[in-house]
Amino acid sequence: MRIKSPFLCFFILKNVNIWEEMKMKLEMQRDTLLVALQAVSKAINKTALPILQGIYVEVTNEEIIIKASDNTDTLVHLIPVDNEGVTVSSTGKTVFPKNIVDIVKRAGKTVEISSEDNGLITKVKSGKKIDFDMNCMDPLEYPELPIKDLSQPTFSVSGEQFRDLARKSVFATSESQTRPILTGVCLTVKGDCIELVATDSHRLSKLNLSVTTSNKEEMSIVIPKGTWDKGLKSFDLSKNVEFFVHELSVVMRNGQTVFNSRLLDGNFPDTSRLIPTDHKQKMTIDRKELISGLEFINGVVDDKKTASTKLHINGVASLSPSTAQSGKGNFDIFYDMFEGEDEFDINFSVRYCLEALQSIDTDTVDIHFEGPMRPFVINPVYDDISHSSKELQLILPVRAS
Repeated sequence: MRIKSPFLCFFILKNVNIWEEMKMKLEMQRDTLLVALQAVSKAINKTALPILQGIYVEVTNEEIIIKASDNTDTLVHLIPVDNEGVTVSSTGKTVFPKNIVDIVKRAGKTVEISSEDNGLITKVKSGKKIDFDMNCMDPLEYPELPIKDLSQPTFSVSGEQFRDLARKSVFATSESQTRPILTGVCLTVKGDCIELVATDSHRLSKLNLSVTTSNKEEMSIVIPKGTWDKGLKSFDLSKNVEFFVHELSVVMRNGQTVFNSRLLDGNFPDTSRLIPTDHKQKMTIDRKELISGLEFINGVVDDKKTASTKLHINGVASLSPSTAQSGKGNFDIFYDMFEGEDEFDINFSVRYCLEALQSIDTDTVDIHFEGPMRPFVINPVYDDISHSSKELQLILPVRAS
């Protein structure tokens, strides 16, 4: 049969080329593929479009691109083709359903992947254990995601520092959507220092870390708390994390993984005026002993989420439940040092104080008080005064019931 229409010939040839591009075939180490799939799968959101509930895989002669997105966060993992751990017979692309992760988990040492039917049917083989034809989604329907400039990071931190930045700030963000801006962590770049602040308006966490930055002007962004959580789950924390700050998003690169996240829009409140610059009393106390006392109070109250405690200072630090519903009693802790008048009471949230103390790594803390109804500040006591980071935790007291 002769095809007389030039347009129809062009259409057929064009689509034949597209289909050929999607007939991929490769073989690779299971562990290499599994690390990539697990890393990007953290971006998948069940409420996203159906195509975004899958994992996009594109095979070229230079690298394998694996990515997932929910249109707000995008995780990309790049695997170089080295013809040793990864061998590409033909290039192509497809979108796997998320359960590809479970299949690869149960595979042997190597995995073979080959696609047919425009990438909609993809065969996954592994030795004699697995030979499975997966129903995939059309890669041409996967949305094009913006490409960001990654030539010069704004700053870089070690994997351990990234974990600490998240661990010491995210817990203090708001759980309520009443003020969405407070559900994120405000990150400010100031010269060769970054400052992180998180608050839910009842407590505040602040951390300063010395880093080398490429940004000459001060800038502030608000990173959603979910971004920090996904980064912790996806990154290899034995490697550095590079931050690339853009107008509407932040990109974090960790080895072969690239994470692009949309920033929160709005003005983060000026929290500097909330932090007391002076104090009337200062108590130096063993952090673990204080945690033990607070956990005791938590164990004898009914509602652990809203429980409050009374701290009475008079020669010792005495903790007792703010309400007598569960009984009466106290937990006494001998402090290391106390400055100022040592006869006063203050009531505060058990949960807030516990989370603040658990974010601190030092054996001893200083607690600065300014009065029974004024915020108090907890600072770690470092043995090394040249420590590269500075941090504080601020907690607002509650009225005694």
